[in-house]
Amino acid sequence: DGDDVVDGSKAAPELEGQANAAEIARHAHFLKSRSLSAGASRLAALCEMIEREAKAGDGRATHLIAAANTLAAETCAAMSARLADRLAVAAAS
Repeated sequence: DGDDVVDGSKAAPELEGQANAAEIARHAHFLKSRSLSAGASRLAALCEMIEREAKAGDGRATHLIAAANTLAAETCAAMSARLADRLAVAAAS
């Protein structure tokens, strides 16, 4: 769903409940791709780390998921604020 991509807070929590490394890697890859499309390079880099660690299968990916949730929420808030600012400027023109 497109809204889940814009609201990263919905995509990252899916990772948190996953015990299966392949599922973690799949969700991380999806969020990484969508983050890159939106210009959220820090979130994309973190998702890439999660994906890589999940594929390695050593169980280390899960410690990064909370950080991804936090960063996704911060990224969405920053994008929303920037959009609101631009809309306000456009409306004033």
